Amino acid sequence: MRLSSRPKTQWLILIPVVAGLALAGCGGSEDPPSTEAATQTPDQTAQPANPNRAPKPVLTPTAEPSPTPSPTPTATCPGGITLPDSIDARACGPIPTGARVITALPDAWGSLMFRTPSWNIACATEYESFGCMIYEYNYVDPPELRVPCSGDPGDLCGSNGFRIDRGFVQLMDRSDIPPWSATCWDLGTCGANYIDTRLPVLEYGQVAALERYACISAEDGLTCWDTVTGHGFFVSRDAYATW
Repeated sequence: MRLSSRPKTQWLILIPVVAGLALAGCGGSEDPPSTEAATQTPDQTAQPANPNRAPKPVLTPTAEPSPTPSPTPTATCPGGITLPDSIDARACGPIPTGARVITALPDAWGSLMFRTPSWNIACATEYESFGCMIYEYNYVDPPELRVPCSGDPGDLCGSNGFRIDRGFVQLMDRSDIPPWSATCWDLGTCGANYIDTRLPVLEYGQVAALERYACISAEDGLTCWDTVTGHGFFVSRDAYATW
């Protein structure tokens, strides 16, 4: 019996095909190249320059302005009166706002009186005048203000205070009996320097109003003046001034 040669030819054809498939399987570990195009995210911070846009202003820190100091009050006095240096600027004008109104004691014959906290100065109105006595002081009485005691121009009385009489300042006569002493003799209410203990005390920093007269009490002395004429005085243990 004769064998056909066809099967041998088929095996020869299949060997290259199988070999090609095997090689294709060995090279399949690599991924094929992606066909999708890579997308780029635009930079959100990058802005095109605008030539018409104004530049941002640069803020420069500024210092706080210094407060403007209040002007020092100046006195406006009637009749061309000039206050001495360091005297309160109110001491020639009207009665200051908030002044304490002094009232008369029941048996003082209408006199308005007060004393300082030190008991060294006491003041009172009397008829149409106003005066203050100081009991201990170190200054010398100004001779131009001393008044005759007995009508003789050469006989000048000593003084221990100042008086505003008819609008002008003069020294008080040491021989005068002040109203605060007259009221305490009979009642037995005399205190230091024979000052009536019932007198109101004008504390330091307070202002008194006594009819047309005003006084400012301070630790360095007492300032009083006539609010109509503007004339007045300052008195303390060591100094005085008049205008």
